[in-house]
Amino acid sequence: FIFIDGGSTDNTYQIISSFDDERVSFRLSEKDDGVASALNKGFSQARGKYLTWMNADDEYFDNFSLSHVNNLIRAGSADFVLSNYKLVNYESWKSIVNYAYPVSIDRYSKENNCNIFTGAMFFSSESWVKFGSFDEDVKLAFEYELICFLVKSFVPKMLNKVISVYYLQENALSAKFAAQLSRERDLILVENGFEQKMSITDVLKRVSFEVLRGNALSITQNMIFADKFDARSDDVRG
Repeated sequence: FIFIDGGSTDNTYQIISSFDDERVSFRLSEKDDGVASALNKGFSQARGKYLTWMNADDEYFDNFSLSHVNNLIRAGSADFVLSNYKLVNYESWKSIVNYAYPVSIDRYSKENNCNIFTGAMFFSSESWVKFGSFDEDVKLAFEYELICFLVKSFVPKMLNKVISVYYLQENALSAKFAAQLSRERDLILVENGFEQKMSITDVLKRVSFEVLRGNALSITQNMIFADKFDARSDDVRG
């Protein structure tokens, strides 16, 4: 594990430093130039064969999440892995499961429901080297550069398990700066040859609205699955 802290003053680094765990390979606390900058620092220290990142306010679903990903990768090489994740309203604690599905360039370009959460996405270190690094001038939608690259370069392996939890919060950066996020995201998509998609904030607002209404705690509507990808699997927990 690699911990990158942006020079916070809330005792975060002291807590991280107290972890006596051989899996923690690097710790850093210093002022950075945004999330993309912090991620570039972290990935520059990464020595693993596969990479991912988890923001401070999200988490893995359970203690077996990374083992599930590891088992899938060991079963056959993969440069790009997508998995299911749970979207939780931080205020009401109601939740839904968003199901990953096979992504192609055409689908990512034309479909509004291709919702990829980076905490449920894993990619090889070789693919990161080919990608390069995040553009640190892009403050909010930088991950779309990587997603576009992965979608155009590889066929993802699908993991039909809930691997991570994404907490929907009103004070999150994506919510507070929704307009800027949409502008940055749309520009990246156009630059990569994709058609303009529905705003991710519109998607999240729709999902949040349905969750708040209590209409569906586990949904698969508007999702597309490969022939061998069964949304009814017992591995999926709502």
